[in-house]
Amino acid sequence: MRSAGRWPECRVDLETTSLPVVLLGAVLLALGARVVWVASRSETGWDVLRVQWYDATLGWLAGEYEPIGQREPPEQADFWLAETDRILAAHPDGAVWMEDVRQEVRLEIAAGQVAE
Repeated sequence: MRSAGRWPECRVDLETTSLPVVLLGAVLLALGARVVWVASRSETGWDVLRVQWYDATLGWLAGEYEPIGQREPPEQADFWLAETDRILAAHPDGAVWMEDVRQEVRLEIAAGQVAE
């Protein structure tokens, strides 16, 4: 009888494991590493992956993702204001012009001039 708190031994015997299984595991590991590398180097990589995986797995149950361009104007404005805040925080020197755009959008929202 095993004592409580010990993990069972897990061994992979490469002599009895077939070569195609080992190769498949290596290929899947390499592809997974590639996805992580590409997504982490991209500014929107993880968000794009999240949306695509959500649509592919839960989209049929909870409804598909609606692209920003197809949403109502106030929702689009909220999204783009949040994006400009994020970009300004990440690149304060290179995104000075965005502050002007952000102010214009706020003025349009306040005046009720957001195009529908």
